[in-house]
Amino acid sequence: SPGEKNTGDPATLVDFMKWGMAQRPAANYALQLWGHGGGLSGSQFDSESGGIFFSDSLTIPEVTQAISSPGVPPLKLVSYDNCLMQMAEIGFALSQQFTGHYVASEELVPGAGQNYVTAYSALASNPGGKTSADVGASMVTSYQQQYVGNPLRWDTLSSVATSGYGRLATAL
Repeated sequence: SPGEKNTGDPATLVDFMKWGMAQRPAANYALQLWGHGGGLSGSQFDSESGGIFFSDSLTIPEVTQAISSPGVPPLKLVSYDNCLMQMAEIGFALSQQFTGHYVASEELVPGAGQNYVTAYSALASNPGGKTSADVGASMVTSYQQQYVGNPLRWDTLSSVATSGYGRLATAL
């Protein structure tokens, strides 16, 4: 057991990615983050370091630093199963560090989060032939099917190609 780790520390994220990638070497990698999100204030709030709203969190610069750390292979997909993380500012920051797809919700995410069985169903057949666009689309479809009719209307998840963020920033 690795013991207590601070999920708001970028070194913990780097260690986790290196460990996971060493355990299951692959041609392409995705990073799935799950927990509480707060948009520009970050995500992965560590409740052991001061409670949910005053705890250490992974800021957007810390995540971008972590995914581009030495020894971490390039990612093709980054997904937040956290509230409020599909923001142009976050997508743009991530797009500077990886090329592929960014999947997140701009709204609150119900407590159950994504259904990881159906979210990654695109990989069930011919996983080597799938792109980040295929996996992102599968995640969006799964989420919409899971939360259709949610009385709070928390059923929004989107997959965005990181290659478009430069044009978006210019337009803004």
